[in-house]
Amino acid sequence: QVMSSFAKAAANDNDDGDLASSLSDQVQFIIDDIVLNAKSLSTHRYGCRVVQRAIESCVESQKNAVLEKILTFHEKLAMDQYGN
Repeated sequence: QVMSSFAKAAANDNDDGDLASSLSDQVQFIIDDIVLNAKSLSTHRYGCRVVQRAIESCVESQKNAVLEKILTFHEKLAMDQYGN
C-alpha cells in the first residue's frame, strides 16, 4: 500500500513536487532493502512483484538503483521462471 500511495501521488497531475519528494524519502528504506536483496527477490514467486512495483512506482533515482542492481545478474533472470 505504501508503494501504491506513492505511485498515486507521483502520477497526480496536480501533485505538489514536495509531496512526491517526501514520499520518496519515506520509502527509501524499502528501496534500500530491495537493492540489497534484489537477486533473491527477483527470482521469488512474490518477491518479483515487489521489484516490479518498485520500478513502476519510484522516483527516477530509486528506479535507477534497482535497475542497476538487476543488470548485474540479468542473465540469471532470463532463465528464471519469475525473472520477468
